[in-house]
Amino acid sequence: MTSEMVEIGEKSGNYICIKVNSRCYPQATDYWDGNWLNAEIHVRYDTLQTKVQANLRSDEFNSFFKELEPMCESLKGTAKFKAMEEWITMEIDGDGTGTFIMKGSVKGLSGVRKKVDFSIPFDKTELAKIIYQIKDVLRKFPVVAK
Repeated sequence: MTSEMVEIGEKSGNYICIKVNSRCYPQATDYWDGNWLNAEIHVRYDTLQTKVQANLRSDEFNSFFKELEPMCESLKGTAKFKAMEEWITMEIDGDGTGTFIMKGSVKGLSGVRKKVDFSIPFDKTELAKIIYQIKDVLRKFPVVAK
Protein backbone atom coordinates (compact mmCIF):
# COMPACT_ATOMS: atom_id res chain seq x y z
CA MET A 1 0.00 0.00 0.00
CA THR A 2 1.39 3.40 -0.95
CA SER A 3 1.40 6.42 1.32
CA GLU A 4 0.13 9.91 0.61
CA MET A 5 2.28 12.88 1.57
CA VAL A 6 1.76 16.55 2.28
CA GLU A 7 5.04 18.41 1.90
CA ILE A 8 5.68 22.01 2.88
CA GLY A 9 8.99 23.78 2.35
CA GLU A 10 12.12 22.86 0.46
CA LYS A 11 13.57 19.36 0.86
CA SER A 12 17.04 20.91 0.95
CA GLY A 13 16.02 23.47 3.62
CA ASN A 14 13.32 23.87 6.22
CA TYR A 15 10.75 21.19 5.52
CA ILE A 16 7.72 19.45 7.01
CA CYS A 17 6.31 16.27 5.49
CA ILE A 18 3.24 14.44 6.75
CA LYS A 19 3.23 10.91 5.35
CA VAL A 20 -0.13 9.19 5.81
CA ASN A 21 0.33 5.41 5.69
CA SER A 22 -2.98 3.75 6.60
CA ARG A 23 -6.12 3.87 8.69
CA CYS A 24 -5.61 2.93 12.33
CA TYR A 25 -8.85 0.93 12.35
CA PRO A 26 -9.53 -0.09 8.73
CA GLN A 27 -12.68 -2.07 9.59
CA ALA A 28 -14.31 0.77 11.57
CA THR A 29 -17.27 2.48 9.94
CA ASP A 30 -18.09 5.02 12.65
CA TYR A 31 -16.92 8.62 12.73
CA TRP A 32 -14.79 8.40 15.87
CA ASP A 33 -12.81 5.23 15.13
CA GLY A 34 -12.98 5.20 11.33
CA ASN A 35 -11.14 8.49 10.77
CA TRP A 36 -7.92 7.77 12.67
CA LEU A 37 -4.85 7.61 10.42
CA ASN A 38 -1.34 6.24 10.98
CA ALA A 39 1.14 8.90 9.93
CA GLU A 40 4.77 9.95 10.14
CA ILE A 41 5.74 13.57 10.49
CA HIS A 42 9.18 14.33 9.06
CA VAL A 43 10.75 17.58 10.23
CA ARG A 44 13.86 19.35 9.00
CA TYR A 45 14.14 22.74 10.62
CA ASP A 46 17.29 24.67 11.43
CA THR A 47 19.70 22.01 12.72
CA LEU A 48 17.00 19.50 13.69
CA GLN A 49 16.09 16.54 11.52
CA THR A 50 13.67 13.99 12.97
CA LYS A 51 10.61 11.82 12.42
CA VAL A 52 7.59 11.38 14.71
CA GLN A 53 4.99 8.61 14.53
CA ALA A 54 1.55 10.21 14.90
CA ASN A 55 -2.13 9.43 14.80
CA LEU A 56 -4.01 12.07 12.83
CA ARG A 57 -7.59 12.16 11.55
CA SER A 58 -9.02 12.41 8.06
CA ASP A 59 -11.54 15.03 9.27
CA GLU A 60 -8.59 17.21 10.38
CA PHE A 61 -7.22 17.11 6.83
CA ASN A 62 -10.71 17.85 5.48
CA SER A 63 -11.15 20.93 7.68
CA PHE A 64 -7.68 22.18 6.72
CA PHE A 65 -8.49 21.66 3.03
CA LYS A 66 -11.75 23.63 3.32
CA GLU A 67 -9.89 26.57 4.87
CA LEU A 68 -6.99 26.44 2.38
CA GLU A 69 -8.91 26.08 -0.89
CA PRO A 70 -10.37 29.64 -1.01
CA MET A 71 -6.92 31.06 -0.24
CA CYS A 72 -5.67 29.72 -3.58
CA GLU A 73 -7.72 32.42 -5.37
CA SER A 74 -7.85 35.21 -2.79
CA LEU A 75 -4.21 34.71 -1.71
CA LYS A 76 -5.22 35.86 1.76
CA GLY A 77 -6.69 34.41 4.90
CA THR A 78 -5.76 31.86 7.52
CA ALA A 79 -6.04 28.07 7.56
CA LYS A 80 -5.36 25.98 10.65
CA PHE A 81 -4.49 22.31 11.11
CA LYS A 82 -4.68 21.19 14.71
CA ALA A 83 -4.43 17.53 15.47
CA MET A 84 -6.77 16.25 18.18
CA GLU A 85 -3.83 14.60 19.92
CA GLU A 86 -1.66 17.70 19.28
CA TRP A 87 1.15 15.94 17.43
CA ILE A 88 1.26 18.84 15.00
CA THR A 89 -0.26 22.28 14.67
CA MET A 90 0.03 24.36 11.52
CA GLU A 91 -1.32 27.78 10.66
CA ILE A 92 -0.93 29.17 7.16
CA ASP A 93 -1.43 32.91 6.66
CA GLY A 94 -1.70 34.63 3.28
CA ASP A 95 -1.08 38.37 2.91
CA GLY A 96 -3.01 38.85 -0.36
CA THR A 97 0.11 39.23 -2.54
CA GLY A 98 0.88 35.52 -3.04
CA THR A 99 3.22 35.27 -0.06
CA PHE A 100 2.34 32.76 2.63
CA ILE A 101 3.88 31.71 5.90
CA MET A 102 3.27 28.52 7.81
CA LYS A 103 3.87 28.58 11.54
CA GLY A 104 3.37 25.69 13.88
CA SER A 105 4.88 23.04 16.07
CA VAL A 106 5.55 19.32 16.18
CA LYS A 107 5.50 17.48 19.53
CA GLY A 108 6.56 14.02 20.58
CA LEU A 109 10.24 14.29 19.68
CA SER A 110 12.63 12.00 21.50
CA GLY A 111 15.61 13.20 23.48
CA VAL A 112 16.02 16.54 25.19
CA ARG A 113 13.98 18.53 22.69
CA LYS A 114 10.35 17.35 22.99
CA LYS A 115 8.88 20.01 20.68
CA VAL A 116 9.98 22.10 17.72
CA ASP A 117 8.35 25.36 16.64
CA PHE A 118 8.73 26.30 12.99
CA SER A 119 8.03 29.10 10.55
CA ILE A 120 8.30 28.36 6.82
CA PRO A 121 7.59 30.97 4.12
CA PHE A 122 6.38 29.96 0.63
CA ASP A 123 4.54 31.35 -2.38
CA LYS A 124 1.24 30.70 -4.17
CA THR A 125 2.66 27.93 -6.37
CA GLU A 126 3.47 25.90 -3.26
CA LEU A 127 -0.01 26.54 -1.85
CA ALA A 128 -1.58 24.93 -4.93
CA LYS A 129 0.72 21.90 -4.47
CA ILE A 130 -0.23 21.58 -0.79
CA ILE A 131 -3.94 21.69 -1.63
CA TYR A 132 -3.48 19.03 -4.32
CA GLN A 133 -1.59 16.78 -1.88
CA ILE A 134 -4.31 17.13 0.76
CA LYS A 135 -6.89 16.18 -1.90
CA ASP A 136 -4.86 13.03 -2.53
CA VAL A 137 -4.87 12.18 1.18
CA LEU A 138 -8.66 12.67 1.28
CA ARG A 139 -9.18 10.59 -1.87
CA LYS A 140 -7.30 7.69 -0.33
CA PHE A 141 -8.62 8.21 3.21
CA PRO A 142 -12.00 9.97 2.96
CA VAL A 143 -13.87 11.10 6.04
CA VAL A 144 -15.97 8.20 7.35
CA ALA A 145 -19.60 8.55 8.50
CA LYS A 146 -19.93 12.23 9.36
